[in-house]
Amino acid sequence: MHTIWLSLDTGIDDCFALLLLLKEKDIKIDGIIATYGNVELEKTFKNTRDVLHFAGYDDIKVYKGSASPLVDKPCYGYDCHGKNGVNNIKLVSSTAPIENENAFDAFYNRAKELNGQMELVMLGPSSDFANTYFRHPDIVKYLKRVVLMGGSFSGGNRTSQAEFNIYADPISSEILFESGVDIVMAPLDVTLKSYFDLDDIKTLSSFDNKLSHLFEKMSVNIMKFYYKNSGYHRFFFHDACPIVYLSDESIFKSIKCHVKIETKSKLAYGKTISDYDCDIPYEGKEVTALIDVDRQKFVKHCFDIYKTY
Repeated sequence: MHTIWLSLDTGIDDCFALLLLLKEKDIKIDGIIATYGNVELEKTFKNTRDVLHFAGYDDIKVYKGSASPLVDKPCYGYDCHGKNGVNNIKLVSSTAPIENENAFDAFYNRAKELNGQMELVMLGPSSDFANTYFRHPDIVKYLKRVVLMGGSFSGGNRTSQAEFNIYADPISSEILFESGVDIVMAPLDVTLKSYFDLDDIKTLSSFDNKLSHLFEKMSVNIMKFYYKNSGYHRFFFHDACPIVYLSDESIFKSIKCHVKIETKSKLAYGKTISDYDCDIPYEGKEVTALIDVDRQKFVKHCFDIYKTY
């Protein structure tokens, strides 16, 4: 059983990753931190709570996390996720009580109680980790590992070199990767292979349940965005990769490597640089990087859960 805290910037793929995660039988969500990213914090906080309400999980506590990166101004993904983060659809508002405790203290205190058994899953920028680390530097010894969606060893999707989540706050990402915590990362190299094609989407529609109806309404513009930028009619399910990995590592192929974050270059700001297949490796702790996926098994895993809605 995995016990996790989740940090996410609830946009469209985050929404369906969360709906997937809620029904994973071997994963327990102990708490959630909403962070800025795809849209502003106030919106991601609301979206996260409303998705939980949609699924009937109002008992899971959601805390307000980081509102901005450590240094730069926020960059948002309106072009992909819409102004409210969920394709401008109005979800039924959650009636759960608002959590007022500081997110980073709540996260740290719970990690300390679990004493090394908690995993942090991050589907947005790394700012929540960095802000917790500044307040509680010993958080590293209380975390089992961090599993994140982010980075790219090839091209980027925010710039030609940088993936969105890392580009959003490279300084926080550098703090994470230099902290010494065990890391599993799902970069674009694997998430762009983890998609639903048009046949898969037809299958999803055939479920004729509340999740498939939500997907039909929410995915229209993001599918157009993906087609415009990739030329493929696909739903790239980036944020599901860490979730599916936690449930079944065998679906993915991974490598061990060192990863550095570029924080100086104007051209490559936010790029993740690996020493994989390099004669002179970097120093420091290696990470586990997912580089390939059995897409058919990935889709089946998602659909087996989505059918239950």
